[in-house]
Amino acid sequence: MSCGNNTKKTLTQPSGPVTMNLYYTGVDGNARKFVEEMESSGTADAIRAEEGNLRYDYFFSAANFLGIRWATSQDVFCSTG
Repeated sequence: MSCGNNTKKTLTQPSGPVTMNLYYTGVDGNARKFVEEMESSGTADAIRAEEGNLRYDYFFSAANFLGIRWATSQDVFCSTG
């Protein structure tokens, strides 16, 4: 399988949904600044609009957290985000 015309990103076997949990750290509010830039630049919305993206949400708590869920692992490999 490949992503459109991109033959460099290939997946040999399809699979089910993929969840990635990323924990951001930073000093002086840099993690929050990163989220603000992703949102204000439209990058987060572009990733949310990609085929197969099921979730792209930021959560602020004691640990900054980004949860992303894709329909298949091929969608992850095809993602530009």
